Amino acid sequence: MSMYNIAIDTETEATTPWSIQWADTPGAARMIMADDEERLMELHKILSSPSTLTIVHNALFDLPVMWKVGIRPANITDTMVMAYLLSLDSRGLKNLAYRYCNMEMESYKEVVKEASKEKAIMYLHRVMDHSWEEPVGAVEVKPDGTYHIRWPQNITTKVKKLLKKHELAPDIDLREKWNKMEDKGDVEDEMGKMEPGYLSDIDSDRATEYACRDADATLQLYPVLWGLIREARLEEPLRRDMGIVPMVVNMMETGVCIDIPELHRLEEYYEKQRREIERDIETIAGCYVNPESPKGVSECLFRLGIFQNLCQSTAADELDKYRYTSRIVDLIQQHREYTVFITRYTRKLPKQCGPDSRVHTRYSTTRTETRRLASSDPNLQNIPVRNTDGKLIRKAFVASPGTKFVAFDYSQIEMVLAAEVSQDPGLLGIYNNNGDVHIETAKAMFNTSTPTPAQRSYAKPVNFGILYGISGWGLLDSFHHAGVTCFTANQCEGFIHAFYNKYPAAYRWVKEVEAEAKRNGCVRNMFGDIKYTPEVYSTHEKIVSAGLRQAVNFPIQSGAAVILKYAMIALTPVCEKWDKRGIIACPILQVHDELIFEVEDGMVEEAIGIIRPIMATTTKLSIPTPVDVEVGRNWYELEEWKGEG
Repeated sequence: MSMYNIAIDTETEATTPWSIQWADTPGAARMIMADDEERLMELHKILSSPSTLTIVHNALFDLPVMWKVGIRPANITDTMVMAYLLSLDSRGLKNLAYRYCNMEMESYKEVVKEASKEKAIMYLHRVMDHSWEEPVGAVEVKPDGTYHIRWPQNITTKVKKLLKKHELAPDIDLREKWNKMEDKGDVEDEMGKMEPGYLSDIDSDRATEYACRDADATLQLYPVLWGLIREARLEEPLRRDMGIVPMVVNMMETGVCIDIPELHRLEEYYEKQRREIERDIETIAGCYVNPESPKGVSECLFRLGIFQNLCQSTAADELDKYRYTSRIVDLIQQHREYTVFITRYTRKLPKQCGPDSRVHTRYSTTRTETRRLASSDPNLQNIPVRNTDGKLIRKAFVASPGTKFVAFDYSQIEMVLAAEVSQDPGLLGIYNNNGDVHIETAKAMFNTSTPTPAQRSYAKPVNFGILYGISGWGLLDSFHHAGVTCFTANQCEGFIHAFYNKYPAAYRWVKEVEAEAKRNGCVRNMFGDIKYTPEVYSTHEKIVSAGLRQAVNFPIQSGAAVILKYAMIALTPVCEKWDKRGIIACPILQVHDELIFEVEDGMVEEAIGIIRPIMATTTKLSIPTPVDVEVGRNWYELEEWKGEG
C-alpha cells in the first residue's frame, strides 16, 4: 500500500504549543495556530489514517506537542533517527537540509535574536531595580600560607557591568552571559528564569516563513535519507527505534516523584562530611587548602612532594593515580565527590521539580554510540551507585502514595550476548544452567569454590574488560580506579590468558570482529545496526587500538540495548490497556539494562507476572535472557521480589 507522506513541524513557547506546520508538497507548507481547534481536528483526521506516514525531525519533541493539541498520528518516522542510524556527522535539520537538499535556513536563535535581546535587557533592568543581599566573604589562602578574605561582587554590580559592556558592544549575547553567571540562582528563585525570544515576539510573516520552512525541509529530506537507510539495510532498526517512541514520551511526561525534605537532609549530611574532610586535609597539609581550587591543590601537593611540578593536572582521572597511595589525595577526591552530590543533586533536583513534585528527564534516542537511551536535564542514568554515600541520593526518588517501584533488570545481559554471538560452549553452558560467569571467573582468580560477594565484584572488570580487548596494564588501571590494589600487572595478564583459555570461542569471535572492522570499515550487531570504524585505518597505533575496542564493544552493548528496546515495544500496548482501565502500572525510568515501573500496591504481583515474561521472551536467543525483579518504596531500598510473578 502506498503511503501519503506529510511532514510535520511544531513550535512552542516554553512547553506550551504555539503552532503546527505541515507540508505534503516540496516547496510549500502551511501553518495552523495551536488554538485553531477546527483545523487541528482536520489535520488529526489526516494523520490518524493508516495510509498516512507522518514525518518529523525529532519525534521526542514533536510528538508530545501534537498529543497536547489532540493529534495522534497512526504512523510516524523521524529523519533525525535516520541520520543517527546512518552515523551522519550532523543530525540537525538545518545542516542536513543544506547538505542533502541544498536548502539554506536561518537558525531559530538568529530569527528571535532581537526579541531575546529586548527581553534580556528588560530582565536585567528588573534585577538592577531589586535589592539583593550582599554576598558572603570567602576565606582564601595566599601562596605564602597567610589568610585573606575575598569579597565577591554583588549581583547588581555584575549586571551593571554587563549592561555597560552591551552598550559598548551591542552584539554580545546578554542571555548567554547571564546564564554563565555563577550566582544567578538566587535571582532566578525570586524572579524566575530569563525568557528567550519566541516566534510570537517577531513579525508574523517572518515567523510563518521560518516555521513552515522546517516542515518543508523535513519533507524534502525524508526521501534522500530513506534511500540511504534502504541502501544500508537499516529498515528494521528504524522501525524498532520508532517503536519505542510512545513509551519514551510517556516516561518523560510521567516523571518520577522527588522527596525534597530527604534531599535537604542529605545535603546537611554531605556538608558535615565536607567540613570534616577539610579539617583532615588542613591537618595533613599544615594549612588550609581549598579542595575545589586546582591551583591550591596543585601547590599543596607539590609542597608535600606528591607532585613533581606545579603544572601537573589536578583533574579527577589524574588524581586517581595517587588516590590509593596518598591519604591527602584520597581526601581531596572525597571532598570533590561530596561537592558533586550537593551541586548536581541535593541543590539542583528540587529546582528541577515540576508543580507535581516530579522531575521530568529528557530522553534522547539519538545521542549514544551504543544505541542506548540518554537522559538529561536531569541525567537520571548517572545517579551514583559505586559510592556508598552517593547512592543515598536514590532515597529521594520515591514512589507516589499507594504505589511501589518495580525494577526489571536484564541479568548479566552483556555477558549473555557475548555467549550468544560467540557461541562459546563454556559460556553457553553457564547460562543454560542458570550460572553466573562472574562467580566462575572469581573461582579461578582466587582459587576458591565459594567466592565472596567482594571477590565476585572483582571478577566483573575482568570479564567485561577482557571481552573488550583490555590489556594487562589496562585491567590493572581499571582495578585501581575501583579501589582494588591487591593485584599486579603480571596477575592481570594471567587473568586475561586464563579467560581466553577457558573460553576460546569468545577469543576467536573478538578476532573475527576486529578483522571485519578492518575489512569492511564497519561492524554490525546481530539486529542489523551498523557502526562505522574509520579509526582502524589510522597510522597511529593507539587510535587503531581504540577503534578495534569500540568495534568489539558495539555488537555487545548495542545488542543489549536493542533487546531492551524490543521489550519496550512489546510492553507498550500492555501499558496502554492498563492506562485506559485507570490502573497505575507505568514505566518511569530506563537506566542501562533496567526498566523501572511505578505500580499501584494491589497490582504489583499481577504486573510482575505479565511484564517479566514479556521482557524475558520477546527476543529469542539460544540461551535464556533472565530478568531480575526488585520492589520498594524508593529507588534506594529496592529488594528482590520473592513472590510468584
